[in-house]
Amino acid sequence: QKLQSNEVNKVPQFGFTVTKKIGPAIIRNKIKRSLKSIIRELLKCKGKYFNLSFNYILICKKDIVKVSYNDLQNELMDKFKSNKDS
Repeated sequence: QKLQSNEVNKVPQFGFTVTKKIGPAIIRNKIKRSLKSIIRELLKCKGKYFNLSFNYILICKKDIVKVSYNDLQNELMDKFKSNKDS
């Protein structure tokens, strides 16, 4: 989801939702660390991937445990790049 931001600092904020349905705390924390790492990398060129006037919420589905870090990174890059234009 993306939410319109009221702030003028032009830095997008991110929220992550990883529920207990995904797995135990160790798995959920690993997923959140991976997502934070990917977002940190993408923020280095934020104008390319993110609309700066929005905040983002990433809601994880159960299948995320089967996805490798590189696949997750590529998927997020594609989604944010295509979503920026809309």
